[in-house]
Amino acid sequence: MGLFTYLTALTPFLLKVNLGLPEAEHGRLSGNLQFAQELAILFAVGWWGALSDRLGRRFVLMAGFGITALAYTLYPFATSFPQLMVYRLLFGVGVAAGGAMLTAVVAGDFPDDQSRGSLTGLTYFVQGLGATVVFFGLTRLPAIFVADGVPELWAGRYAYLIMAGIGLLAALAFRGMPAGRPAGVSGRQPVRQLLTEGFSAARNPRIALSYASSFAARADLVMVTLFLTLWIVQLRTRAGASPAEAAAAAGLAIGISQAVALIWSLVLGFFSDRLHRVTVMAVAFAFATLGYGALALTADPGAPAARWVLVLLGIGQASAILAPALLLGQEATPALRGSTFGLQALCGGLGILGISLAGGQLFDSVGPAAPFAVMAVANALIVVAALVVRRLPGAVRTLSSVGT
Repeated sequence: MGLFTYLTALTPFLLKVNLGLPEAEHGRLSGNLQFAQELAILFAVGWWGALSDRLGRRFVLMAGFGITALAYTLYPFATSFPQLMVYRLLFGVGVAAGGAMLTAVVAGDFPDDQSRGSLTGLTYFVQGLGATVVFFGLTRLPAIFVADGVPELWAGRYAYLIMAGIGLLAALAFRGMPAGRPAGVSGRQPVRQLLTEGFSAARNPRIALSYASSFAARADLVMVTLFLTLWIVQLRTRAGASPAEAAAAAGLAIGISQAVALIWSLVLGFFSDRLHRVTVMAVAFAFATLGYGALALTADPGAPAARWVLVLLGIGQASAILAPALLLGQEATPALRGSTFGLQALCGGLGILGISLAGGQLFDSVGPAAPFAVMAVANALIVVAALVVRRLPGAVRTLSSVGT
């Protein structure tokens, strides 16, 4: 998880130090970069998902993490904003493969319904632990290098190259996965047919809810790594901090929210095996609504007095990411899990596309709290949708240990 977000977290540092762009434009430029990344994800994620049902998860995971490592290598050496945009597109292609397949494998392929919540929660805990290490530790790398006498330009480059090495190691590690198609897939089907069947699966209202909720959940993730980072960096820079010090302060705040998120993922995973999964969706997005609403009312999210907001934000973020994956893993058939999880990521990409474009404009024109207020409303709408789906008649897959 940290590998998919670190590149975004240090982007304000890169815009200022590498390209020398004025701070007043950072919100719009960061939003445009995220918009480009999501365009790449939207183009690639459905195809990656269908391809994994055809060729196997291992191939797609190795390709995705390899492409991500390449993007980390090139990104800090960009000498212009258009060049930065191209590398961000490449990064999006890698994230599309790695992110969708990790979710499909963890929430869909391996666990059964009775243990899906606990196992998925444990896996998200490990992913959150990685993200916490990244934001608590690795966002401080530029400051550490600068303190050792390294020029700021190369301090940022060294930090990105370290992440490229981690991505390459991850790609090689996936060679240990079983090759071939996942269990339950009898033969190779055309990619277009798999995509069509993935869309048709949305006739199930619970799958449709999982698709729609990803629109908000994936945008939640970007809000934290993109706009919260930018907000804190700008506040600290105006207070006289260096770019490296400002990046470290943002990393601390995000690290706190990620630490809470990883602990909460275990709690939510445990209860998800004992509650109706649509009920879990409603509760999860209610937490997300509270977290983003509280953040929108905060003057300085990096201040010690705002730590409780970061705690609530972490709970909401983990809930919104975990709940849709659990619901889709329960409802999707084995033969279409790659396609359905790919399309869920596609819906998430649409959410990020909208919030990165509109959020950047709101950040610069209205204020840094505005994008978070929008996300609070979006999460509240998912709560309403989950309550409606919960009351719909029709068969629901029941778990032996699930309550009503």
